[in-house]
Amino acid sequence: MVPAPPPMSVIPRTYVYFPPDVNVDVFFYQGYWYRPHQGHWYRSKSYNGKWAYISPNKVPRAVINVPPDFRHIPAGYRHIPYGDVRKNWKTWEKHKYWEKHGGREWHGEERQDPDRHGHDKGGGKGRHDD
Repeated sequence: MVPAPPPMSVIPRTYVYFPPDVNVDVFFYQGYWYRPHQGHWYRSKSYNGKWAYISPNKVPRAVINVPPDFRHIPAGYRHIPYGDVRKNWKTWEKHKYWEKHGGREWHGEERQDPDRHGHDKGGGKGRHDD
């Protein structure tokens, strides 16, 4: 489905990630990929891996409850390289990384103060340019 590791974005107020440039709903959460398709859920260990049916009661609530407008990426957000997400998701979640470094958009506010290159002046760590 996805030929190369896709750049990712974190969905604000969650630790669910998605590839904004992929035109199907697919989510990365706690080491697994999840995909709803034709009323069923599928899970994989890899973005391009073998997808297996998963019972709906086994799909994490965080994935099921992503906001319907999750594809709307707030101003100032940057893509996160897939390798960074794969390597750091557990540490980021454990240490509440996005609450500390996610910027105002994590809390539903638009960023007002990017520098002349469009970067956050106040600790926009974790969001990278492609």
